[in-house]
Amino acid sequence: MLRISHVLSVMLALSAAVHAAPDKKTQALQLAAESERAYKDGKFEKSAELLRKAHDLYPEPILLYNLGRALEGIGDAKGAVEAYDQYLQEAKHIDDRPAIERRIATLKAQIEKADKDKADAEAKAQQDEKDRLAKEQAEQAEKDRLAKEQADKDRRAKDQADHEKLERTLAEATKEPPPEEPQPSYGPWITLGAGGAIVLGGAFFGWRANGNHNDAVDEPTQSGAADLQDSAHTDASVANVMFAVGGAVLIAGAVWEYFDWKSGSAHVQLTPTGAAVTWTWR
Repeated sequence: MLRISHVLSVMLALSAAVHAAPDKKTQALQLAAESERAYKDGKFEKSAELLRKAHDLYPEPILLYNLGRALEGIGDAKGAVEAYDQYLQEAKHIDDRPAIERRIATLKAQIEKADKDKADAEAKAQQDEKDRLAKEQAEQAEKDRLAKEQADKDRRAKDQADHEKLERTLAEATKEPPPEEPQPSYGPWITLGAGGAIVLGGAFFGWRANGNHNDAVDEPTQSGAADLQDSAHTDASVANVMFAVGGAVLIAGAVWEYFDWKSGSAHVQLTPTGAAVTWTWR
């Protein structure tokens, strides 16, 4: 609260100067009175504003003291120190100067502490921000490391899979085909069948030759008997040839089958000009 002595001093100083400059002095007196009421009502900011206006109209030093108290009320320690310092410089007679100087020292200590606390808070905030950024960078670095490890792992797995696939492909390409199963050879049996057919044909011609010979014996005419005898002779010749050829073919087929079974296989390939026999040894 404003001290009564300072308020009265303001009133007396302003009242004494009314006749010199009635307009400004009167306004300053009215503003000082309004400031006092605002201060008592706890309206420190309004009180400080009114005191500044009053001081601008009439620079009475005591107004600066009251301004310092109002500024203290709103928490403006720096402004209060400035007002108190200016008051000590401008006022000629101050009974409680030591008390005001102690008050200024107290406010300056509070300002220094507040500044230090603010600086510490800012430094802590900066350090916290650095720590946060460092943590984020470390987390990102760890994520990048894990991602790189996973990428390397996937790449190695793909390379291994490609390598195995290539090995399988090469193995398939170089693998020897399985041996062919020996196919049954029908050549010997065909040969035996052909020989048998020839022998049967020879038997037919031999039977017919025998029949013609018997008919020639029974033929009453000489010319008829001669013709039948010639036919019998021809059929007998054909029969003998077919027996010889058929027998040779049968022997060849039998020998062929024996060697095919014993040591290999023979294959008959038909061509436009004949037949070719190939032999495969086991």
